[in-house]
Amino acid sequence: MEKFSEWKHSNRISLPHLVRLLEFTPEPEYSKLREFAFSAYGQWPPDEIISLEKDPEFEEVKKYWPRGQENIEPIKGVKLESLKHIHLFYTYRNSLVHELRNLAYGMEEVALEREPSYHGLITEDEGNVWQLVYPLGFFENTCETCLKNLKEYLIFNNINPYNSFNCGYYWKEELNQ
Repeated sequence: MEKFSEWKHSNRISLPHLVRLLEFTPEPEYSKLREFAFSAYGQWPPDEIISLEKDPEFEEVKKYWPRGQENIEPIKGVKLESLKHIHLFYTYRNSLVHELRNLAYGMEEVALEREPSYHGLITEDEGNVWQLVYPLGFFENTCETCLKNLKEYLIFNNINPYNSFNCGYYWKEELNQ
């Protein structure tokens, strides 16, 4: 998807996700990153919809990440790379497709929008939190763009995708021997 989607924000780091990770990461080597992230996060006005353009680029965050620890998981299963939108979108997609579960609270009013964004929510236990929304229109646009670009790639490079599959009469591949 990264190669074919033309999604300009795919490699940005979700700032609310980064801030949440840092809330559970008290080690001193994360101090500069914590200062950077909390400062940027604190500038988001609570009564506005925030574009993903406000999220930092991966390379910008990586400058503050402790040296030599790019693949470290401060929390099991969460490393810097996994906070990129390309990975969060895939996580969201998997939740919808495989679990029939929406990861976000209802945002039906933005379903037809074409661009992801953050919406502020006020909760009893955490106060103001930012809800990441990948609207239905974004899913549709991304799928259409990926398919169009993939087709062009395959044609330009003279690649027949059917050559990568074993075809047969039975749905269970093991029966098509």
